[in-house]
Amino acid sequence: MSRLCLTLLALLFCIELQGAQDSPYPSKYPKVEVEERVEKLLSKLTLDEKISLLAGDGFDEMSTIAIPRLGIPKLFMADGPQGIRAHGPACSFPSGIALAATWNRKLAYLYGEAIGREARAREIQMLLGPGVNIARTPLNGRNFEYFGEDPYLTGEIAVNWIMGIQSQGVTATVKHFVGNDEEWRRMEIDSLMDEQTLREIYLQPFQKALREGGSWSVMSAYNKLNGTPSTSNDKLQNGVLRGEWGFPGVVMSDWWATQSVDALAKGLDLEMPMSYQITRASVTRSLENHSLTEVQIDNAVRRFLRMSVSMGFLDAKKKQEKLPLDSPKNASLALDVAVQSIVLLKNTPTLLPLDKNHIKKVVVYGPTAQDTPSVGGGSGEVTPFRKVSFLEGIRKSLPASANVFYVPMPLTPPFSLSDFLDFTKPDLLPPRITNIRRLVSVPEATMTRIKSSEQNSIGISWNERHPPEDVPKGREARVTWDAVIEASESGNYELIAEGHPEIRIGDREIGNPGSYVMSLNKGEKIPLRVIASEVGRGRGRVSVRLTQMPEEATGTFPAKGADVAIVCVGLNPDVEGEGYDRGFALPVSQQRLIEDVSRTNPRTIVVISGGAAIDMRSWINNVPSVLQTWYLGQSAGIALAAILFGNENPSGHLPCTFDRSIDENPAYLHYPGSFPEGKEAPVVDYHEGIFYGYRGYDRSGHQPMFPFGHGLSYTGFDLSRMKIASCDGGHQASVDVGNTGVRDGATVVQLYISISGETTPRPLRELKGFQRVELKAGETRRITIALPDSSLLYWHPKKNCWVFPEGEVTVELGLSERDIRQKLPLRDGVPITTPAPNTNNVTKM
Repeated sequence: MSRLCLTLLALLFCIELQGAQDSPYPSKYPKVEVEERVEKLLSKLTLDEKISLLAGDGFDEMSTIAIPRLGIPKLFMADGPQGIRAHGPACSFPSGIALAATWNRKLAYLYGEAIGREARAREIQMLLGPGVNIARTPLNGRNFEYFGEDPYLTGEIAVNWIMGIQSQGVTATVKHFVGNDEEWRRMEIDSLMDEQTLREIYLQPFQKALREGGSWSVMSAYNKLNGTPSTSNDKLQNGVLRGEWGFPGVVMSDWWATQSVDALAKGLDLEMPMSYQITRASVTRSLENHSLTEVQIDNAVRRFLRMSVSMGFLDAKKKQEKLPLDSPKNASLALDVAVQSIVLLKNTPTLLPLDKNHIKKVVVYGPTAQDTPSVGGGSGEVTPFRKVSFLEGIRKSLPASANVFYVPMPLTPPFSLSDFLDFTKPDLLPPRITNIRRLVSVPEATMTRIKSSEQNSIGISWNERHPPEDVPKGREARVTWDAVIEASESGNYELIAEGHPEIRIGDREIGNPGSYVMSLNKGEKIPLRVIASEVGRGRGRVSVRLTQMPEEATGTFPAKGADVAIVCVGLNPDVEGEGYDRGFALPVSQQRLIEDVSRTNPRTIVVISGGAAIDMRSWINNVPSVLQTWYLGQSAGIALAAILFGNENPSGHLPCTFDRSIDENPAYLHYPGSFPEGKEAPVVDYHEGIFYGYRGYDRSGHQPMFPFGHGLSYTGFDLSRMKIASCDGGHQASVDVGNTGVRDGATVVQLYISISGETTPRPLRELKGFQRVELKAGETRRITIALPDSSLLYWHPKKNCWVFPEGEVTVELGLSERDIRQKLPLRDGVPITTPAPNTNNVTKM
């Protein structure tokens, strides 16, 4: 059969498959009823009203315009993918990259469902997520929001996330369409890529999110693609989105991304956050010069109304169940995700898990131990009701007989000749908490009684016989102390709290720690706020005091006699977030900290926070155990402690390659971009094409630090008796998965295909399926992973269309991209003997 015939058959197959499936777009009503209501509303709208629906409401910049006379309500929006932002405290879920590291479709659905409940509790109709841009390089500041480097894995997680949130009657908005894979100059940069790269890699997650997930909304990106602004890209928005994929929903702009009113004719439906390019005046001019038609305006409004009617936004409000703003159910789900996302990168020689019953002394170091980042920076940030730091989680998990010390590094003051010659050092003045003002708030039936007073210290106590000061007997109060921390000398200081009050230092909320260590310079003054709730209930005491740490309690000295040293390092919202990319190396101070502590105590565990790989070369061979924790949300400390002490078995697998050196990254030579002569804006050339990430590593022969899909466990797993069978629409691979250890655990079986003998270069491997498997110790279970015929298609760069492979197709099963355990040719099913670790590469249509 000719290649052309195969191509035609492939296209027919896809069309038939699409027609045979029910629409993925959720709707409360049958399609016919939806369209009738839409057309009826459209016929009653005036032109001015239609134009008003084409842009957001500038009053709050996070909603649409209402048309009360027709019952069209204002729709409220919110960021973001890791929880509800800017609507008060909310559940802070683990970041998108952490969710992807679970490789758990069901968990992704539950995650989306929980985000939907969070949105409903705040009367939000449209959620601005998920983000499905690709981790082309680890330096993208927003990698933490996305689902990794592979389009198939990204698509699968996104599909389930979207179905989960939309099951709650909240619209998902998949973003940023398309080629917004770095933050450097994102408002103006032009992403240059060939059609094959665009189709096989960067469009794939969006296609799955729409055609399988049914996302009702898409957000266009800031960047240009091959010279055309994303919001005005007719080929992508009208051609691919609507023409090829049949997308019936709304395309909105990113905030302030619209560059002209022409975007309406090119497929944009909703300008956000307000009307600034698409105005009454600009639309009128465009109608007059025929660059825009009323039909195009009607189509944009029609799509907005179709989404609104289908999701029930135009229905009369009914009394709904009262959803809590602070939901225990959502918090529990967030913790499950956090635990399953942690990746054990290294455990040689075996140090983890730690036996908490035999540990007497633990020393904890590093900037993220106390100030554990829950998420990266930008629109993905969430303010949690509470959060647990790594240090607090470790402390709470150990018995009272164990001692846990947080150890700061000693301050190195600048050299001073006068100090050097001064042999009569005065005694250090103690640190002080000054200017203390206390507010006692006692709620009454119709008001809150407040009493203010000046205090000499932060403290209050009470019992059944003696109520707290300024609180009537039998009543409860909230007590707030505002004060100033003053350092008389430079040094490390410990804030010691009793009674678990809320503490804010400067503009930073630090939660309810029993101890918090900070470094202060001489003469430095920092605002302090302490809040105690339920003062007067039962018996209790709340106090906060400040003490200077002796020099022998700092540095590496405490590590010498410790049973284990835990060094918490990595990134945070200040260096990784929206609007800026980041470096590959950790700060020198963090690198030296790891080196110094591991030199002092060989039982050192490194815990890394961040959205992608960092440079580990200077210390990786000197530490036995390394954990990648991403950004774990509000329960970071609980999740980490569960893994450290063996209450949970690590099961996360990397959703992105961890580079050994940034200059070996396949995109390195073409990142972040350049300013070519004759171009009005910077450009980034996706010169590596489809050979990026692990696909590029397989082609170059370089060895990454840790391969795509890698993740260790406290037990072992084996794959055996692989078979391939035909089924409707394709094939399926089955294999026995065995837990060979003495602990219960979970792993991810990954299915790759390898295509050889093509007329155009192909990756060594491409991910086409996966399944997370939980097994009891010693248990073996047979699993099946589907391989649809459509997953064999690839975009031919010369024919400019999807084609089936002509050469041999080999199906491979493994536990990472470089740990292939079983192989079979697809056509005849004859087994191929496979050596242990191998090489790999990924993609799916």
